[in-house]
Amino acid sequence: MDKICVVITTYNGARYIEEQINSICNQTVKPNRIILIDDNSTDNSFERCVAYLENSGIPYIAEKNEHNMGYMRAFERALSLTTAKYIAFSDQDDVWKKDKLEYLLEGMMELEKDSTNIPLLIFSDVSVTNERLDVIAPSFNRLQKLNMGKNIHSFPALCAQNVIPGMSMMINNKLRNLALPFPETAIHHDWWIALIAAEKGRIRYIDLPLVLYRQHFDNTIGGNLYDDLVWFNRIRRNVLHPGKIREYWPDLKYELYENYRPNLVKHAMQKKDLIGVIPEKRDFLMKTYSFLRQGGISSVIWLFVHGVLPPSWQRKVFFCIALLKKYSKEDLKEFCGDLD
Repeated sequence: MDKICVVITTYNGARYIEEQINSICNQTVKPNRIILIDDNSTDNSFERCVAYLENSGIPYIAEKNEHNMGYMRAFERALSLTTAKYIAFSDQDDVWKKDKLEYLLEGMMELEKDSTNIPLLIFSDVSVTNERLDVIAPSFNRLQKLNMGKNIHSFPALCAQNVIPGMSMMINNKLRNLALPFPETAIHHDWWIALIAAEKGRIRYIDLPLVLYRQHFDNTIGGNLYDDLVWFNRIRRNVLHPGKIREYWPDLKYELYENYRPNLVKHAMQKKDLIGVIPEKRDFLMKTYSFLRQGGISSVIWLFVHGVLPPSWQRKVFFCIALLKKYSKEDLKEFCGDLD
C-alpha cells in the first residue's frame, strides 16, 4: 500500500498544469504515487502531464476520460484507483508550497495518536493570487472572515457552507471508503467529504497558507473570483448612481433571491443524501432539507443562525473589498480586463 497518493484532475489546463505538477514532484516529502484523470481535454493537457510525470521518477497512473464527466466524477474515479493510507487532492492551476505534504503528513500523524481507525481530514489555509501568482490575499480564510475554530467542528455550519477547499486537504483511507461513491446530489467532492469527516471522524486545520490559489478566467472549482469583481463593478455602476437605482432594482432582487434559490435547493438535496451515510443525524438533516427546499427568507435566516452568510455572497463581498483596498481602478483594469 502506498503511504501518500496525490490525485489530480485536469481539463484544458495546459497553461498551468506543468507548474502545478512540478510543485508536487518537488515536495520535501514526495508522494509515493500520483493519479491523474483528464476529463477529455481538447488541448494537450493530458499529453503534457504524462510527459512530465514520465520524467519525474514518481510512480503514476494517468487516464483520459472518453467523455467529459465533470470534475467531481473525475475525482471520484481518481479516488477509486488508490488504496493509499493518505490521499491529497490537487487542482490543475494552483502551486503548492514545497513543504505542503510534510505539514499535512505531520498533522495527520498527530491526529492518529488518539484517533485510530476513524475517518480523518486535515487541511491548510491558502493564499489567493492572480494568474501571475502575485498574492492578492495572504490568507483565504481571513479574507472570507471565517472562524475556522468554530466552522470545522460545527456540523450545522458545515451543512450551510463549505469552508474546506479540496486542493488544501489530505484524507485517510477510512474517510475515502466512507465517501465513495459520491451521490448525484453532492455539490462538490470536498464538501461531501468534509461533512462525513465532521460527523464520523475528526478534522484539523493548519493555520498556514500552503497553496497558492490562482485566480483566472478559466477557474472551474472554488468560485471564479474574477466574476465576483465584475459583479461588484456592476453593482457599483448601477446602485451607487442614484438615477439608476430604480431601473436596476428588479435585477438586483433577482440576483439576491431567484439567482440564489437553485443553490439552496442543491444544498437541500445534498443534506437528504447524507442521511444514508450519517443516519444518526436524520432529524437534523431532514429539518435542514425542509428549510432549504423552501428557498425563501426562512432559508436565509437558517444560514445566519448558524453563523454564515449565504456562501456566494460572502465570497463576493470580502474578495471585492480586498481587491479594492489593494489596487487602484487602473490597476484593476490591468488585473482582470476593462470592467466598464
